[in-house]
Amino acid sequence: MEIIKSKGSIVLRGKLIVSEIDMVHSQIEALLDKISQDVILNLSEVEEIDTSGIQLLYALKKYIEEKERGSLQIKNPSNTVKEAFLSSGFDIVLKEDLG
Repeated sequence: MEIIKSKGSIVLRGKLIVSEIDMVHSQIEALLDKISQDVILNLSEVEEIDTSGIQLLYALKKYIEEKERGSLQIKNPSNTVKEAFLSSGFDIVLKEDLG
């Protein structure tokens, strides 16, 4: 998994799966310390996501909201991510149009 901070958003590239979660979590937390407003995650280049990836996104959403740092916005989810969100019900939690 590659994580890139780009023009006000964080781009995730690769697989958001259980074997990558610890590394992804620590890298995103480090980036969150440098972002003071809403967090935009671009998931257009995520090739694979499993339940641990969805759980991480949920934990990030709760963390950002609890710290009153704005909101987590998911942008441009890949078809794989959309399917995972829809089948898990995470799209309802996000309350966003996944397009």
